[in-house]
Amino acid sequence: MPRLFASSGTPVAEGKGVSHGVQTPMGEVRFTASDDGREIATGHPERWRVGDNAWLERWESSGLELERLTCKIAPELPPGMRVDGCWGVMWRFLADQEIARFTAAARLAAPGPRGSGDTGQFLVALEFETDTWQMHIGTQDADALAERAGDGTLPARWWRDRLEETTGRRMPAQKRPWGQPPVRVGRRGGMSRCGPVAWWREFTAILSDIKDAIRPPRYPEDTFAVEIDPDGVSVSLPPLTPGDRGELQFLVAWVARRDADDVNADDASTWFAVERDPREILGQAGCT
Repeated sequence: MPRLFASSGTPVAEGKGVSHGVQTPMGEVRFTASDDGREIATGHPERWRVGDNAWLERWESSGLELERLTCKIAPELPPGMRVDGCWGVMWRFLADQEIARFTAAARLAAPGPRGSGDTGQFLVALEFETDTWQMHIGTQDADALAERAGDGTLPARWWRDRLEETTGRRMPAQKRPWGQPPVRVGRRGGMSRCGPVAWWREFTAILSDIKDAIRPPRYPEDTFAVEIDPDGVSVSLPPLTPGDRGELQFLVAWVARRDADDVNADDASTWFAVERDPREILGQAGCT
């Protein structure tokens, strides 16, 4: 049975109705995980079906226990918004030895994917558009991950202690109450993210654009790295030590354009859909 998720599930044989990714109108979105550059989620994992559209998978390596929950989500959206499909993936891990870098990613496996960043407060998202479809892939940003350090879902030492050592003062919390809409900032939002990690990266990017020779002091190393690429998003964590455990989440949502829609119209439905509280994903999957 799964060890990192609590759920009653039925064992599933290889190839029996459980896919390795999520099929979307734009192609398959694949979810991967690696430790120190070595792919972990390969081969033939143990599998359990925990619902009609939810399953768990488990892998073990020499230094890491890893489980992945994949489930269909019915997101609660603002009035007038709708999506045609939404899936969530949650990774949980337990380190048995030191691991320099653990990385999880969600990527669109299609020829020449060209997504555009569409981030928000506590959200990193990538948007894909065609004449007929719109899709977002999203995950929590570095500030959201930092705020979760210490609540049992990520190691406590990763953020608050490191910032206190670097700045000499306690950083104020920036939690957003569950149910309050996120602030959209990407190419349409026109606002700056206010979290310390996002602010620093935005600041250093601006300086780099002004003059490549400008090299401000580096942000504290060994912190979270949430990246946007043309095909998807990835999250890399600080070094793991034996006994460290945590979870990361990714979501994908898509919607068909209405007949009256203009290709350039701003439909934020899929963007809102990939901004989910972890409790919502777990609750809809029937897991804890």
